[in-house]
Amino acid sequence: MAGKYRLTRVLGEGGMGVVYEAEHTRLGQRVALKMLLPELLRVEDLVKRFEREARAASQLRSRHTARVMDVDLTPDGVPYMVMELLEGRDLDAELERRKYLPLDEAVDYVLQACAAMDEAHALGIVHRDLKPSNVFLAEERGVRIAKILDFGISKVTSETDSKLTSAEAVMGTAMYMAPEQVRASRNVDARADIWSLGVVLYELISGRAPFQGSPTQVAAAIVTEDPPPIEALLPVPAAIGEALRKCLARDPAQRHPSVRDLMRAIAPFAPAGSQGAMTAQQVLGSSLHASAADLDRSSTGPRESPRTDGAWAQAAPSRGKATTIVGIASVIVALGLLVFIVGHFVGRSPDPEKPVATTAQPTHEPPPPTASTAPTTVHVPVSVPVPSASIVPTPLATVTSPLATAAGGKPVAPKPAPSASAVQPTPSAVKPVGPATAAPPPTAVPLPTHDPSHL
Repeated sequence: MAGKYRLTRVLGEGGMGVVYEAEHTRLGQRVALKMLLPELLRVEDLVKRFEREARAASQLRSRHTARVMDVDLTPDGVPYMVMELLEGRDLDAELERRKYLPLDEAVDYVLQACAAMDEAHALGIVHRDLKPSNVFLAEERGVRIAKILDFGISKVTSETDSKLTSAEAVMGTAMYMAPEQVRASRNVDARADIWSLGVVLYELISGRAPFQGSPTQVAAAIVTEDPPPIEALLPVPAAIGEALRKCLARDPAQRHPSVRDLMRAIAPFAPAGSQGAMTAQQVLGSSLHASAADLDRSSTGPRESPRTDGAWAQAAPSRGKATTIVGIASVIVALGLLVFIVGHFVGRSPDPEKPVATTAQPTHEPPPPTASTAPTTVHVPVSVPVPSASIVPTPLATVTSPLATAAGGKPVAPKPAPSASAVQPTPSAVKPVGPATAAPPPTAVPLPTHDPSHL
């Protein structure tokens, strides 16, 4: 073929062309070669359509689109395009073998198809023939990659060939066509592809398309009836049902405004780490916040997630550490309070002009003082308790003094000792009995020495 490719076998044949497996004669590279059927060369519109498919596909760089490597004409003037050779099978063959797919697997494949169409729509390309047979599951290093095929009847919005658009207006597969496409509207846009993607997802998880019957019956139903809700066929999450209802709304304005919006709605149901989930993350970026668990909680109310033994074991050291910090802080605060109290009362000096006379509760009956008793120096022993885990302030001092006597030699009843918080230097109401001679100046109360080591 054109001195560059050697055809080895037929891979498939359609209404417009045939696909061969070929080999590049110089590079030895295996490729897929799609050629327009020679008998269609007389149909100018079909030739233009084939060329347009080649141009449209060659612009796409997504991993989820079959890559076009070359476009040329044979010596006989037959157009052909060279694409990457894919190993695997399409979704139609997969459905034939398995009848239907689990929801998470179906979402995985549809997300990958959405990624391909997101790029195509950004370039102004509308596929208009999305269906399971045009979604190929290629095996690449043990991973299934969904790739979009066949842009043969695609619409390129930048082109203005109205004659070609009119010829294509009724082309497509009726079961997957949007209502506006069935009506042969020239204003078909990306939302027609969103309808088709919704039909594909509906069929993958239920095993049947939304509308059944002959192509004519299906086309009439698409235009006049709403599809049966997917919940009537099988139980699905509410978010999936809502996503499909928006895809299959007969009014384009009621559908998802873009494939990205569709991806955002179904992405939480893709398997974690799957190709579809990773592709959605790449396309949507930071806007992808929802998860399947979040969607489930939104319908059933908040639920507290169970906590495992391992989680409790990891949390326990944090609680112990917090308790230790609080205990140390309490001790420091108590020590500071104690130092303040001691400094407040012990640091005061009595009035030098007035002796301090205090009484304490005696433990036994003391002997009555004699008339020659001189004023006694007041000893104030101070005991500073050592703080412990529970700090209780103790009396700062116990003042001991001989009983003062009143006139007539009768002892005066002792008064209860005031608490440490009530001790104030006040003038003595009792004066010692002694000789008529002048009394010596009062002796100052010895102040205790503050030893920081007690704290």
